[in-house]
Amino acid sequence: MEIKSVRSIKKFLYIPVMAVIVTLAACASIAKPADIAIHDFTDLDSSVMPAAFIDIGDGKWPDSIRLAFTQAIKIHDTIVFTGTLDGAQGTLTLNIPAGKKAVWTASLNGSGTGTMLKLIGRGTFDMHSGDILSGGIAINNTSTGAININGGTVSSFDNIAINNVSAGLITISEANPDMPTLITSENFNSAEGTIYLGSLGMSGEAILIMNGGVVTNNGSSGNARAIRNDSRGAVNITGGRVHAPRGRGIDNQGFGTVNISGGTVSSQFGGSSSIHNASFGTVNISGGTVSTDSSWALHMTGNSIVNISGGTVMTRWGRAINAAGSCFITISESDPEVPTLISSTNGSTGIGTITLLGTSRLVINGGKIMDTADSENSCGIYSSSKGSIHISGAHTSILAQSHPEALAIFRSTDEAGEVFIAADVPEENISNRGSVNWTK
Repeated sequence: MEIKSVRSIKKFLYIPVMAVIVTLAACASIAKPADIAIHDFTDLDSSVMPAAFIDIGDGKWPDSIRLAFTQAIKIHDTIVFTGTLDGAQGTLTLNIPAGKKAVWTASLNGSGTGTMLKLIGRGTFDMHSGDILSGGIAINNTSTGAININGGTVSSFDNIAINNVSAGLITISEANPDMPTLITSENFNSAEGTIYLGSLGMSGEAILIMNGGVVTNNGSSGNARAIRNDSRGAVNITGGRVHAPRGRGIDNQGFGTVNISGGTVSSQFGGSSSIHNASFGTVNISGGTVSTDSSWALHMTGNSIVNISGGTVMTRWGRAINAAGSCFITISESDPEVPTLISSTNGSTGIGTITLLGTSRLVINGGKIMDTADSENSCGIYSSSKGSIHISGAHTSILAQSHPEALAIFRSTDEAGEVFIAADVPEENISNRGSVNWTK
């Protein structure tokens, strides 16, 4: 086994652990550990910790790369992938043991339709820069280890960019604006997404954390999803942007949870929704922005729950919140420094900034709900639901005042659920259908 001293290293590798550099002789096929050249970093600039790499352009893809990694990771804690490879076909499987790490800075462009990179084991996969581009699944994570993407591009042309079918935690961030983070696809399969989170994961436990970067699905269909969560785990968004112009930014299915305290979740065109919260899913919004230019910013079905205590939910031409089913919504303002705004500019009949259908219920004790359209059809809250509406709070505001005949609350039927009001809502701004109970 060849040991060499190296005095320089590429500036993008900042790895706070001892590691090695593994290089493969061009066109050589590795058959045993003795064929691997192991280079030990012993004399580096103090600002750069020791690091290591496998050049993916050397050797035979994927077999010799996999074997080189398998042999090296038995001895060393961290292996870094560098280099460039275009037209790759076949799947590179990395079995990363617990306590070990693979770091990706390479540029990989696959030409096949299968999985490009498969992760197994319990160790950590870090991506600092570079690309993983695939016609099929770019990263298929079947491990319980962590995936940390903090720079670079992961992209699938029309499949899943990151397929997480295990309980591994994915963290997406962008520490350096000069090294942006982009997770993208043009996948229009409604059961998938640019990022797909499978049915595993503990209830309420984070399975995806996003505090920077961009996750987008540019598929031309309303079935495009940027993030689809089929897990019981939680998607926590504190920054960055999630965007699906024609589809759904986040599709939260089953028993999953979405927590938004910062960043932006958005869609753009008609028929889309920024967030779809279905079945028994829960969405908690305490900051950030959920927005769309048309249709629904937040669409609820089934028995789903939405709790908004800060931040903005808004649409230009549609419904900011559309609750169809037996949904439950709470709106409050827990911190005046992070105001709650639910807004639309909608002048169509039969809908409002908040639209309640089925048996959906609404509880408001803070925040501002407004429809700014200059139309007699403007409506802050529209309900044909048999569920109740409770409004209270000294700082609650429900406005639809751009037109003298606009209403703060409109119920389309005498069968609509009761309204209980303990807030400053003018009586003349409420339709007289159904029962209103004033307790202020």
